Amino acid sequence: MDKDHNIRTACIRALVSWGKHFPGTLPKIESNLVQAVQDPKFDKPANILERHAWDYAYDTLWQLVVGDEVQIISGLNLL
Repeated sequence: MDKDHNIRTACIRALVSWGKHFPGTLPKIESNLVQAVQDPKFDKPANILERHAWDYAYDTLWQLVVGDEVQIISGLNLL
């Protein structure tokens, strides 16, 4: 996973958009995100915001399931 916050955020938006346009892919995307959230190798802060990789995976999963856009500002998730 890229360490750049902007790249990670762009990936969130891309996956959410992909899932909305191709709903048949949602089960696989969601399954992979759940695995990422539970995987200890994603438990390392990777950027200056000190956000863990699984935080980004969770943000993506949230947007896919709930449908609300998560705004990421200074490392905080704001709905």
